[in-house]
Amino acid sequence: MTSGAPDADALLLRIRELESEFRTFVHSVNNPLGVIRMAVYFLQTAPADHERRDEYFALISENIDRVEQLVRKARSVYRPDAETGSGSPPAPGSG
Repeated sequence: MTSGAPDADALLLRIRELESEFRTFVHSVNNPLGVIRMAVYFLQTAPADHERRDEYFALISENIDRVEQLVRKARSVYRPDAETGSGSPPAPGSG
């Protein structure tokens, strides 16, 4: 890769891995956000009976849960002790 120290090569590889993981994360979060946006749009614009409104609210709730799970997973990967605030990102080459 580079003519520098092996640590620089490992760091560059880790940066590329993180970029890929970040793109995947963003895509994974955008999917449920799109569902939420659609459900809110239908709630605002389309007349719906009580049952249909409940379905839209259930979709919103389920997809908010999905986003929360994705964020928790990302937090645990990059900061294993995020709940206590004592974690740190993984070292290059450790993941």
